Amino acid sequence: MADEINVDLVKEETLKLVNRFQILDKLALDELKLLLGCNLDDFYRKRLARMVQFHSGETVIQQGEFDCWIFWVIKGHYAVVKDGLIIAEMNETGEVFGEMTVLEEEMRTASIEVTKEGLCLCLDMSVLDTFENQEIREKISQGINDLKIKRISKTNADLVRRIKRMEP
Repeated sequence: MADEINVDLVKEETLKLVNRFQILDKLALDELKLLLGCNLDDFYRKRLARMVQFHSGETVIQQGEFDCWIFWVIKGHYAVVKDGLIIAEMNETGEVFGEMTVLEEEMRTASIEVTKEGLCLCLDMSVLDTFENQEIREKISQGINDLKIKRISKTNADLVRRIKRMEP
């Protein structure tokens, strides 16, 4: 079972690391502090953002379910599994998964399974709907859209390479 790690996400050195992560890299440090709930009490802040350790064999996201959490890899290896097939793997610090559901407001399209014990920053993005700072909401949305475009381009390039290998 996943274990929540007690860490202060609003320490300067932690913020500087997190600020380099995909999607979050568009935010200024002050904006990141607001997003992580620096001005909120501990109870609410811990509900909004947390650091979680996952164990090998665990499922972080289940295909077909719905929630508003996005996960950034700190360490570990994670497999993206769609309909029982591994379609991608993630193991780089700052890689993100779970972001598609946030903008699309649809069920999870794939599962994420832990293949090597890891640690993730988890952020409840349901706050975007009610977040007062419009600029932060727009930067997060733009970051997610940019990531989607990058992933679609990579998928298209991979598909073309596979088709070319199959040609006689």
